[in-house]
Amino acid sequence: MGRWAEALPTYLPPQRWFADKNRAIEAVRLRDTAWLAPPAAGTGPGLLLAIAQVDLSGGIGAAYWTPAVWSQTEPAAPAARVLDGAQGWLGDAMAAPEFAAACLAALRSGRRVGGEHGVFVFHASPSLERDFPNLAALAAGRARLSQAEQSNSTVLYSDAGGRTRLLLKCFRRLAPGLNPDAEVTGYLTAHDGAHLAPPLAGTIEYLPSGGGATPADGGIGTVWTVGIFQGYVANDGDGWEWVLRALRAAARDGGATQGARAALTPTLEAIAELGRCTAEMHLRLAAAPAAMAAFAAEPIRQEDWAEWRQALERNAAAMATELAAQTAAPGAGEVARWLGGLKFPAFPSGLAKIRVHGDFHLGQTLRTRDGGWRLFDFEGEPARPLAERRQKLCVLKDVAGLLRSLDYAAGAASPAGPAAIPAWLEAWRLEARQRFQAAYFARLGDARCGALRLAPASEEERLAVLNFFELEKAVYEAGYELRNRPDWLALPLAGLERLLR
Repeated sequence: MGRWAEALPTYLPPQRWFADKNRAIEAVRLRDTAWLAPPAAGTGPGLLLAIAQVDLSGGIGAAYWTPAVWSQTEPAAPAARVLDGAQGWLGDAMAAPEFAAACLAALRSGRRVGGEHGVFVFHASPSLERDFPNLAALAAGRARLSQAEQSNSTVLYSDAGGRTRLLLKCFRRLAPGLNPDAEVTGYLTAHDGAHLAPPLAGTIEYLPSGGGATPADGGIGTVWTVGIFQGYVANDGDGWEWVLRALRAAARDGGATQGARAALTPTLEAIAELGRCTAEMHLRLAAAPAAMAAFAAEPIRQEDWAEWRQALERNAAAMATELAAQTAAPGAGEVARWLGGLKFPAFPSGLAKIRVHGDFHLGQTLRTRDGGWRLFDFEGEPARPLAERRQKLCVLKDVAGLLRSLDYAAGAASPAGPAAIPAWLEAWRLEARQRFQAAYFARLGDARCGALRLAPASEEERLAVLNFFELEKAVYEAGYELRNRPDWLALPLAGLERLLR
């Protein structure tokens, strides 16, 4: 498949999921390939499982999931066409219905597909047949590539009646190790958490031969998570979309009017329910037995606090330098001075660290058709190393992420832009934050892992830890907005000002 490797340097850069746009591609080779369905005249396209090794400027290397479809006729999705020639067409297989159907069949049979340097394994969840009794109907139904803009690629499977039942999410930028999305979703599925997150149906994994330890790979050899199959949850959009629709509708109705305020009451009730759902997720994850080393609770040591504090201090100092140069941004200079002199109180002892969501915000929640919530996308921040994304953390990191997301929702819905949030929207923001926290801590209670608490017992200590993680998030947001959306810088600056005063 040399032609596919030749096509990738041109195909990869424009793709939404290609995460290395800031570096030039110097070379591409196929790290390993295996025919899921070999090409044969008159019997359908060839379907190739492939991992590409991309050499980037600066001596950086990255692995990408790049399955290919080879066909003697034009692919069903012309936008996926990459290369043509006398012998046929090559394209990205994620857009090919035949590839989606073959992956589902491989999952049902538990197929192992051998390549030159390893094996691709389709591993079904132990509860696959119980949780998904309609797999046969899906095999006869329709599969399509989701058009949502995201860092991964998702295929949606529908039954003959057109109802979406299952999805396959493939992680495009790969790394050796278990992806936390597969780990955490699998744990919740196996531990009565299907009401909290879409159930895991199975995984696609790549196992390098002989452990895969080669000098070219730095001696790393372990399982690679390529993708996960999950149940599809019928929804009215993710939490971000759902909340913004309600806030913008209220803004059109005047915002401050009694009718507009009354129309927002359901959003506040829903956010309280999301607080309870978040606490339930943490309680399930905290209940992992000691034998499950990857999930079992551990004490937060003073060394952990010191490491997190030092990382924030470094990032804050760098951000202070950048903000000091933003003379046109109101409040930037004052925030820069505050960031340059950060002081933290002593952190409480006796707290547990557990597996958490890790990148929690409204966009990682689904508002279900029955008025509930499901949490998804447990892979953590994709830009961070896989080992870091699998670390155990304080549960309040997730809480802080959601609180910052509520602040962002108010800014995004402001008719005059994020720098000018009207009084009625500010009142909604404050009440939404209060309701989420009240519901979360009421459901969490005095939860413990042995002698360790999940959250501080006193309100003062809770506030101190929450402020720390909100500050961590707001510093990251300020850097992102400064480099990508300067018009939005006012939003994280306002959050930093509130936290630092």
